Amino acid sequence: MKLVRFVLGFVAIFAASNGISNAADVVAPAVTIDGRFGTHCPVGHTVRGEVEICRVSLYRLIAMPASFHGKVVAVEGYLTSYLNNVVLFADRESSQGGISMNGIEVNTDRNTDPEILKTLTEGIWPALVVGRFDAHCTGGMVQFSGCITDTFAIANRGKAVKR
Repeated sequence: MKLVRFVLGFVAIFAASNGISNAADVVAPAVTIDGRFGTHCPVGHTVRGEVEICRVSLYRLIAMPASFHGKVVAVEGYLTSYLNNVVLFADRESSQGGISMNGIEVNTDRNTDPEILKTLTEGIWPALVVGRFDAHCTGGMVQFSGCITDTFAIANRGKAVKR
């Protein structure tokens, strides 16, 4: 009981020293980096104009696909060519082991740098992919955990890792 009173007292002192008189004064942010709790994501400048871009971990994207369906996401992982698909895997081991459920398919188009596509057969590349996430898309013969259907950008984030 003493610990509870101590913690409540500390919280009250902290709140008072920061100009917060009661819990109603604490307002949730309208924008968060990943759109948590229904907030908006920051607006980013892309080749297609200004759009909200949610920066999210690939693990979270795979675990909570419905939360990001239809949103533009920026996600990092290991990009490679896998069974004639461009795939962003959550980790190097999943890529090397072919664990397709730990990856999302990345649909490339004419805006994708051909040099990046050419190098995918040489190894596994740390990459940042920005595009619209489709939670309903699970791939064809190989099952993935979603797709980036409208790719805005693919950026190389380091050196290739051998397969």
